[in-house]
Amino acid sequence: MLDVRGLNAYYGEIQVLHDVTLSVRSGEVVVVVGANGAGKTSLINALSGTIDREGEVLFENKPIGEMAPHDIAGMGLIQVPEDRHLFPFLTVEENLALGAYPMRARPVADQTLKDVLVLMPRLEERLQQIAGSLSGGEQQLCAIGRALMSRPRLLMLDEPTLGLAPIMVSLVFDLISQIRDAGTTVLLVEQNVNRSLALADRAYVLEGGSIVLQGGGKELLADERLKAAYLGG
Repeated sequence: MLDVRGLNAYYGEIQVLHDVTLSVRSGEVVVVVGANGAGKTSLINALSGTIDREGEVLFENKPIGEMAPHDIAGMGLIQVPEDRHLFPFLTVEENLALGAYPMRARPVADQTLKDVLVLMPRLEERLQQIAGSLSGGEQQLCAIGRALMSRPRLLMLDEPTLGLAPIMVSLVFDLISQIRDAGTTVLLVEQNVNRSLALADRAYVLEGGSIVLQGGGKELLADERLKAAYLGG
């Protein structure tokens, strides 16, 4: 579904990704883990087209490396950003409705909303609440729900559990599993190495903007190098 080869990315003259190569197959949860500052968010932004990048990026066998962000989103490659970017003075329902802006999502928006609320009943309880007044965990659910309203082919989640209470961390990981089981492919960027690798079909470890390890999720959980670097092994 997603094939990335030799991806470099930049903020101005500063290079933040170095020759990154990875792939995501349909139906997988693929995880990218790494320490703070490793380049995980830069990777998601590069794939979304919101920062300068060079290299080959194919989405469903179509090159998207030169495409504008809104055109990439229109193809079904949807990002949930680290800081959520909700519209804080709009209601939860209005935020969700804005997710259905892509042409491919508009005709089925009513049914998609029903599906999202079944998946996240807490949002149904908060539909008329102003998004900025939600708890951090509820805001994250709203951001994920808004992305699902876009009918993503591939959902990219950038640090979805960052700063959340443990009970919400578990809820979000359970939600990601349900999203995958419902047929949406997921690319997850996370600092929570244990939980994310346990969920992953495959995973990559990013350090200093470069891929340094890759393999199955459970395989990497048992890797001595990764244990020493991230799990205190």
